[in-house]
Amino acid sequence: MNDSNPPPDRLADLVRELEGSTHGGPRHAMLFDSLKTVVQHDPRAALDAIETLPTSARSVLLMIVSGLGRQMLPMILDRLSQQDPEPRRDAAMVLCIWATRGLLYGGDRDAIQTAHQASAANQTDDTTDKFVQNALQQIRT
Repeated sequence: MNDSNPPPDRLADLVRELEGSTHGGPRHAMLFDSLKTVVQHDPRAALDAIETLPTSARSVLLMIVSGLGRQMLPMILDRLSQQDPEPRRDAAMVLCIWATRGLLYGGDRDAIQTAHQASAANQTDDTTDKFVQNALQQIRT
């Protein structure tokens, strides 16, 4: 199958296959590479699909999205400002990953706080708040 134009269900199929493969084996590595290709093709669709996939897929997909780097920052900030708690929490986790890896800098602080405050005005979520605060504390100016 050509992963350059994957069908919508390809993501779910790859996640199920990845879960069933032997961790660290050649098939696992091949499936993970295919999953990365699918996520790179449409990261927004991958993030949108997280809630419909097995729980174990969340961390794998968030790590892949975080690996796409700062080009994803506008999409992550958009998700952080949404009212739905799941996309906000996922965005906050990606920000934490980036902050830990030193990919955020002082100039990102205001944008992160603004996006977080846009959603926090209507709903509070302690987990998301902790992730955001952790990310902000790790930003080197």
